[in-house]
Formats: sequence, C-alpha cells, structure tokens
Amino acid sequence: MPFIVRVCKGEDSDVLRDARSLRTLIFVGEQGVPTELEFDSKDGEATHFVVYEIQSESNQTTTTTPPLAVASARVRVVRDCGVYAYPSPVAKVERVCVRKEYRRRGCGNILMQAVEKYIEKTLKLPSVVLHAQVPIKLFYIQRGYTETSEEYLEANIPHICMSKI
Repeated sequence: MPFIVRVCKGEDSDVLRDARSLRTLIFVGEQGVPTELEFDSKDGEATHFVVYEIQSESNQTTTTTPPLAVASARVRVVRDCGVYAYPSPVAKVERVCVRKEYRRRGCGNILMQAVEKYIEKTLKLPSVVLHAQVPIKLFYIQRGYTETSEEYLEANIPHICMSKI
C-alpha cells in the first residue's frame, strides 16, 4: 500500500493528534515511558511529521477507510539538545516512532527522508542532532548519522546522541 507524509506546526491539528496517539501507543504503551515525560510543552513549538498508509477502498462501497498513522517524529530548532550546547542553531529530531507492525517496511526511511528534506529546504540548517535509542542506532548510522556521546539513560531507556552534518 502507498504511504504519504503529512506535516503540521502548532497545537491544533489532526496530524498532531495522530502523532500523539502513536507516541502513546509506542513510547508509553510498549516502552513504559511515563506519560508526563512523553508529553511536554515543546509540541507547540515543533514541526510534526506523520507517515500514513493509504488504505485501499472497500470493494462495493463508495466509502474509503481513513489513512492509518504508522510513523511520526517532531523537529525543533535548538541551541541546546539537553546533552550539548551548540554555538549556532541546529535541527533536533525527536520522538521518532514507528508502529510495531510497520517496522522494517521502509516507513522509518520515508519519515526520515521527509524530516531531513524539511530541515535542508525549509529550515536551511546544516546540522541535525537526535537522541537515538541504542537498539536502533544502526538505523541512523545507515542514514549517515554518527555517534557523538557515550550511552546514557533517558526515560530509563539507553540512548546515544547522534548527529548528521
């Protein structure tokens, strides 16, 4: 099935609601991150990305199934990522998640391609940083990111800082 990416900035949109639903499912439900850590005041300043799977139309009806949100991320412009301070603004990719049944199907790559294109074309920032969960750091290494810190715990999950220039 085909996928599309939708983008929004700000608090009130279906895209943000879908991103929050995915984050609840994956970070809170699967990984046990406390809700109060997952949802912060930074959603309002971030640009949100959601990958949707376009569902096929039902056979003998005129109604279509709404697209299914399968992956999401947010991007903020920061000078401090929580581990390092930077001399000039950088794009920080956060809250990257993919619905369990859609992992290893290219959805993460579709998501990151859209995020990186936005950072390059719209934000025009040369550097991207993120805090990767250690078990999936290879995904980011394959996308050209390099490790920039030792492992540390964030929300009781091993993470590592990574960047791409």
